[in-house]
Amino acid sequence: MRTLASFWGAMKMAAMLFIINPRVKAGRDTDGLGFFLDVKLPETHIGTKHDMDYCIELVKLVGASETVKRPEVNLTVADNARVDTLLRDHGLSDNDIIIGISSGAPYPAKRWPLENFVKVASTLAGYNYKVVIMGDGSETGSERAFLGPDRPGVISLIGKMRIKETTALIKRCAVHITNDIGPMHIAATLGTPVVAIFGPGHLTRFDPRRISDNAIVLHKETACAPCEREECASRKCLTAITPEEVIAAVLELLKRRGR
Repeated sequence: MRTLASFWGAMKMAAMLFIINPRVKAGRDTDGLGFFLDVKLPETHIGTKHDMDYCIELVKLVGASETVKRPEVNLTVADNARVDTLLRDHGLSDNDIIIGISSGAPYPAKRWPLENFVKVASTLAGYNYKVVIMGDGSETGSERAFLGPDRPGVISLIGKMRIKETTALIKRCAVHITNDIGPMHIAATLGTPVVAIFGPGHLTRFDPRRISDNAIVLHKETACAPCEREECASRKCLTAITPEEVIAAVLELLKRRGR
């Protein structure tokens, strides 16, 4: 069982487990909210270690042995083939060096300014890299900012892929640029070089460098972070990160791989 975010969330989980009535109720005792559990892993809401370490410790508490510390993502031949076809349909070849961008986030406070992503995409396309923008259907409105006749190297696949195709595309990327969202974790797990733009999130708990040696995290310390706001007027933890820093991080990762 994952982190218990609130008292009412804990009560809902307790009610669900009462109905299921498992032999053993095991989970995280977040700030004492796991009072209904038989096997408890103490933790704080913010956390003092990576989330994966909490998961490993919990399964060890219930008797499982630790074998592999790094998560894995399994892709099928069909998953990769669908992405190959999609890229060819958009004029990309196997020789193109692809830079992926995930500019979305579940709520505004975690989104690096869109105009910054656009500047990064335009600059990298000017270096003859192919920049592929990805995201779900809710982000179709943002793709107009990226595309234009002066940016032939920028391609949008927003809303055109399911999670498996998105994962296969991230695997194809020479570098992936992303906010603190799911694609960041996918890239780190796959070993795809990733530039993570980290704002108000819990860096200690979700730092992709804990999983991957090919990750660069751009993060500015602010007195108000971490936080869990959905809206933020200043987003100063994010606006302090410049497009030039992101571009430099991308070029550094490409250099490491001789590209």
